[in-house]
Amino acid sequence: PMTAEERAMPDGLGWVVTLTPRVVELFDLTYARVRDGAARRDHMHYLGDVFDDVDEGVWIDTWGHVTPEGNRHVAERIASLLPGTPTR
Repeated sequence: PMTAEERAMPDGLGWVVTLTPRVVELFDLTYARVRDGAARRDHMHYLGDVFDDVDEGVWIDTWGHVTPEGNRHVAERIASLLPGTPTR
């Protein structure tokens, strides 16, 4: 879930691309294709859901950059995928 500040970013900062319905559809289709492909491949991993259970804001701009806390979530997910890495 996005915070109110994150939801306002595309309007307040100007997105990298204009979020037309066709662009949003492209994003949705791309994420779905990667997610489905990762389910069928051992060495492909879907990270599009890494922030699904994160309540605090993690986005700092509309270029896709995240806060240090957001980076920690991504790093923990990647580390959890490495062989021999203990889980918390």
